[in-house]
Amino acid sequence: MGKITKKDGLTKKHWIGYMMGDFGGCMTFALMGSIVTVYYVDVLKINVATLAVLLLIWNIWDAVNDPIMGTIMDKMFAK
Repeated sequence: MGKITKKDGLTKKHWIGYMMGDFGGCMTFALMGSIVTVYYVDVLKINVATLAVLLLIWNIWDAVNDPIMGTIMDKMFAK
């Protein structure tokens, strides 16, 4: 039998692969976020301060709601 060696961490190839995947996702969200913001302000004529407050409320709600929904899903579809 051969020896089993354990490597710590990721190889540079895998590290770059994970980085590029995350970069693509982040760029998509950033692009859509900026387009939506311009649409709300320029087309729908929502005040920038009002939009900032609405987005703050949305993000707070999302931060509270996501763990709750995760817990519900874990309990409903537990293995």
